[in-house]
Amino acid sequence: MKTLIPFLLGLIPLFTSCKNECDSTRSEIRGIMKTWYKKRVEFPSNMEILTNSLTSDHQNIEKALTTKKNYTIVHFFTADCDKCVNELKMIQSGLKNMPENNDLDYIFIASAPTKTYVLDAIKKTNFPYPIYYEQQYFSFKTINKFVLLDDIYNTMLLDKSQNLILFGAFYDNDKAKRLYSKAIECGL
Repeated sequence: MKTLIPFLLGLIPLFTSCKNECDSTRSEIRGIMKTWYKKRVEFPSNMEILTNSLTSDHQNIEKALTTKKNYTIVHFFTADCDKCVNELKMIQSGLKNMPENNDLDYIFIASAPTKTYVLDAIKKTNFPYPIYYEQQYFSFKTINKFVLLDDIYNTMLLDKSQNLILFGAFYDNDKAKRLYSKAIECGL
């Protein structure tokens, strides 16, 4: 009993330190996001699932959103040129460097004049995740009032309720990667 009390008292600064760090992270993210913080993100209902295989066990976007994990990283990209092939390669590389997290899911949304471009990019990169193809060009960005041609709105972290936590390309931005990890760790 005599050794238990000092041990428990020694844990108090540790818990206080973690809480202060999470409060600091929350403040930093709120400062970056301003009015976008915790704004609900909507998804077009008429997206088609494209994968690298002939058969798919992936579900439509509504089902994916209701069965998702506590956090989802959403990445939107335009697939109307060779740039999207390079972008998918960068994402794959970034995902390999992300620590595995059972609380995190990914949704990739492609916008293109035709799904042929998206299928070509999936095939060239052997992309392992399903991609939701917008059947109406730029509908995801339009319904959420994101600036259409500003890449900052292409990648985001959402909580389980589809509320926006953070914008930023986690796959090529160390600050965004750090903030994504901290937000998830702190349960923001």
